[in-house]
Amino acid sequence: MRLDHVVTIAYPSPTGSYVSTSQCPRNISVKNTGTGDRYGAPFYACINYVSGGGCTWTKVNPGQWAYIATGVPYGTRFRIQILWDPGMYYSFKAVGDF
Repeated sequence: MRLDHVVTIAYPSPTGSYVSTSQCPRNISVKNTGTGDRYGAPFYACINYVSGGGCTWTKVNPGQWAYIATGVPYGTRFRIQILWDPGMYYSFKAVGDF
C-alpha cells in the first residue's frame, strides 16, 4: 500500500476511550467493511491504551477481520487508531468487536 498523504484517526476521539467488556473478553478486532474502491480503503489499525504503551499497526484489507489486540484484561480503557491514505482513497469503512 502506498501512503502518500497519511491520516491517523482515533476512535471514539483523541481524548475519549472505550472499555473492554466481558462480552468479548481478551480480544479486540476490527473488520474492514470496504470493497477496495475509492470509498473503501485498506487501512492499518492499532490499539492505543489509555494507561500508555505504543501501537503495533496491523494491516486490514477490504472484507477482512483482524485482531488488533489479544489478551486484553476486562475493564481496560483504549482507543482504536486507524491509519489510511486519503491521497489514494476518499474514505474507509470499518466495524469493531470488543
